[in-house]
Amino acid sequence: MSEPVKSGVENNMAQGNPEGGQAPVLSLKERYFLEILKRGGKLPPNAGPRVRQAAFGAQPASAPVRQAPFGAPPASPPVVVPVTPMPPELAPSRDAESRKEAVPCPAPARPQPEKRQPGGVPRARRTASFASGDRFLKTQRLSQVDMSAPVWVIRCPRGDGLLPAGLSVLVGDPGAGKSTLIRALVANLSTGSGPFPLKEPAGTLFLAWEDDERSGILPHLVACGGDPSRVHMLRGVSDTRGDELPWIPTPDNLELVRAFLEAHPEVRLVVVDVLSSLLALGGVDSSGSEEVRRLLDPLHRMGQESGVAVLLLHHQNKRVGEKALVRVAGSVQVTGTARLVWLLASDPADPGLRQLAPVKCNLPGRSRGFAFREVPVGRDEVARLAAKVGTPVPDNLPDNLFRRLEIGEGEPVSAEELLGGLAEPKETVGDKADEWLEATLAGNRGEIAVCALAKLAREQGLGDKALAGAKARLKSAGKIRYQKRDDGWWVVSQHWELIALTNAQFPSPSPGVDL
Repeated sequence: MSEPVKSGVENNMAQGNPEGGQAPVLSLKERYFLEILKRGGKLPPNAGPRVRQAAFGAQPASAPVRQAPFGAPPASPPVVVPVTPMPPELAPSRDAESRKEAVPCPAPARPQPEKRQPGGVPRARRTASFASGDRFLKTQRLSQVDMSAPVWVIRCPRGDGLLPAGLSVLVGDPGAGKSTLIRALVANLSTGSGPFPLKEPAGTLFLAWEDDERSGILPHLVACGGDPSRVHMLRGVSDTRGDELPWIPTPDNLELVRAFLEAHPEVRLVVVDVLSSLLALGGVDSSGSEEVRRLLDPLHRMGQESGVAVLLLHHQNKRVGEKALVRVAGSVQVTGTARLVWLLASDPADPGLRQLAPVKCNLPGRSRGFAFREVPVGRDEVARLAAKVGTPVPDNLPDNLFRRLEIGEGEPVSAEELLGGLAEPKETVGDKADEWLEATLAGNRGEIAVCALAKLAREQGLGDKALAGAKARLKSAGKIRYQKRDDGWWVVSQHWELIALTNAQFPSPSPGVDL
């Protein structure tokens, strides 16, 4: 037996056969199989004995020897294909040759079809974090929850609930007195004394404000007898290195607000004056329901979990004659997210009296509003209150900045009464067409030809479509009907017989109906 080749890798040509013939010449496919083996792969089952002989030496004795059939023509000399030498960087390492280990060649990954449920909905794939077992659902049985009454941060002068823990909205037109009411609430909250009953003083956090705090908020707060040291105005976000950034309502910054409330448990009220300022800070479209909800839901949960009232000041739209809940500007999610929505407007009978009325309340019980007036405070009184809290009063401040809130008498009114009730429905084009058709029939003795009616409608500026709609509505209501005559179709009123009988008994020299 001839000497086999060295591992079938260094040379891809056989070194003879047992009969001492010439080395077999391999085809291109067989050379490809040898190249696979040379690169560390495995020979496929269909490699053939010639490839195995070239790689590992002579065939084993048990291997059958195939002979050419009798009378077969001599085989033509094979075509010798030159072998391209392998680049050195692709040559297998000596360690792989010595171990005789075949390194499998990874097949390209094929996209697997997405498994679907019987309903045709794609099945959710398990993420790596859930597959590893480091995350899980956290639940609590309802039987482990204790019952409790709603948490009211501030109550009305008569004892009804005013601001609960969570999100509330105060709606009103510019100049309705929203800022006056809010600053009186903040002043009352800071001292614990005033028209709104409180058990103990508490603090306030302003996330956004519309007026200048130097010439608007602070003078008014002092005039109401408040303590400015318990009022916090949000300036921005700072880190331990002293770098500062403006605060915008992102999820991370809302978590900073939550952390601030946990660190300052005396703060019980968060004010946003006005909501449009907060939406502008976050780049949120006020008419986008999803964007508004994405911003207000975390504020609502933060207030409920922290026991803090979050009050949003908002404006009304110009849809006069609509219900009070529809008059809230922007997206419907503003009122949908809030637990309590208040409307502030002037009393229709007394413009100097402000009325606060509930628009929406999803809390148990009843929340009624109250009335108040703005009362001016003398400069001497303001100076005394400012000295008490250590705040100087400049001489150039106008006296109209010093005013306080005085609770009015009388029963609360509803939001619909404040808006003047619902306006009468506007007369539509269809209503006008119906009235014109009835008047035209009455002026023509209760009957008129269809062609003459169409011509008269065009002269009066009434379109064919509007006329057809009027005829259909009056016919459906039983007020008119069609009658076939010798000269064509006529439109006849329901009172045509009565009109004809009346005109027959009381003839009139002038055309028309004398009723």
